[in-house]
Amino acid sequence: MVIKNIENQKCHYNQKVFLENINEINPKQNENLFNFDIVANTFICKKYYTLLNQSISSLNFNSLYKNMKEDFLEYETLAHIANEIRLLTYKVFKKNYYSNQIFEGVLKIKNLIQLFLNQIRYDANIWLRLNKKQRKQIKTKEQLNWNLVFMLMDFRVFNNLPYALTEYQRDILKQILSIRISDSFEMIKSKLFKIRNSFLALRIFMLEREGLNGNDKKLNKEFENLIFATVMQMIAIFVRQNIRLNTLH
Repeated sequence: MVIKNIENQKCHYNQKVFLENINEINPKQNENLFNFDIVANTFICKKYYTLLNQSISSLNFNSLYKNMKEDFLEYETLAHIANEIRLLTYKVFKKNYYSNQIFEGVLKIKNLIQLFLNQIRYDANIWLRLNKKQRKQIKTKEQLNWNLVFMLMDFRVFNNLPYALTEYQRDILKQILSIRISDSFEMIKSKLFKIRNSFLALRIFMLEREGLNGNDKKLNKEFENLIFATVMQMIAIFVRQNIRLNTLH
């Protein structure tokens, strides 16, 4: 079973060391401030990871928005996330922010960057409209980042933001993550089709799962990749849905 305990996920950043150096921070003099362990493994995601870092360090997001308009036919979802990164960046570097608030703000910005890049990679409305060069992988073999899955699933990470996942949406993701490689087609079908909405990504998952074959090692790897990609696609679907639902006037 792929699902893990979200509560046991550990932060990779040393708060004490960070706070010892944060008080006099000037983002314009610290271009690598937000270069955490984010992996951008396609040319388009690498480009936007760089643009986001440059925007944050310069406190100027004009180039980011300009490039989004040029690269994406539909970029409203990305614009909402970028706006939140911009607003939070300005708040983090206000003089009246305490050091612990800065630390929390920086981590939230990092999480929003992850969400932004995930939306590019797994939102079919964005990804399928990119050209071959933009979609090209930097590394042919990419390690699956399960910590990222559980971070994106956690309500607390995006609390009070329009794209925070609902309890029902998290339950759907847990159903997917609970599927075992040994489960029969009928067992998987009974789990997924309890879901009220018939999502295309879940139907594609069913078809691809039925087609998996090979030796145990190869099958396990393909199955894990399929689960990971399906969960990420569903997160992108939910983020898009939630933004549209919560920003309609």
